[in-house]
Amino acid sequence: MPSVNNAFVHMDISTRANRRKAVAIIVRVLEAISKEEEAYMHRIPSNLQGCEAYEAAEYSTDQLADAISYLYDAY
Repeated sequence: MPSVNNAFVHMDISTRANRRKAVAIIVRVLEAISKEEEAYMHRIPSNLQGCEAYEAAEYSTDQLADAISYLYDAY
């Protein structure tokens, strides 16, 4: 499996249009990660939703949403 690092290292970001495309790809990756983190949260039983794992997942999804919003604002 190719590493994510290699995928982004070899992107041509020399032009503004290419940087916009790169950000769009990154946003899609972050959205997929956020979706999986939300699915993880939904699998946690309701009696454990106050636990540290649930709170960490909730924090992660909030931070990912902020990151996505900032990236959209950048381009």
